[in-house]
Amino acid sequence: MKVKHIRLFILFIFCILNLTGCDDDIAPEENLNYQTIVDLELPFNSSWFVVWGGRTREQNYHASLTDQRFAIDVVQIKNGFTFTGSGLRNEDYFCFGDTLYAPGEGQIVEMENLVPENIPRQTDKNQLFGNYVIIDHGNNEYSVWHTL
Repeated sequence: MKVKHIRLFILFIFCILNLTGCDDDIAPEENLNYQTIVDLELPFNSSWFVVWGGRTREQNYHASLTDQRFAIDVVQIKNGFTFTGSGLRNEDYFCFGDTLYAPGEGQIVEMENLVPENIPRQTDKNQLFGNYVIIDHGNNEYSVWHTL
């Protein structure tokens, strides 16, 4: 199935990962300058703020993990806040219900959409990855989106 536009309803996490191994070792520095072969674009049309992103550990705590080297965390911010009201309901977050699009051509190789939405600020320890979509873009390059 060719994918260009996928609607996903998220809380506040978007990740693009190069899945080259899923261990917790420090990511090898030879991956630091990796450039994707596939042309990827940001998967949203609205304004987002990158909380964690970049190629160094100082810019992105994901950079120390091989399977998350290029992951980014993003949120929507209005007037200095990511939510309105108490922030105790998913609907309080500005990005809740926003549309995401596939970042490039590819095939969905795995997805999960049956995990109940987390209560904000609480982690489901049985389903840490939450709902997700994995797209194979070819050339051993994948994008992964998941919600927390």
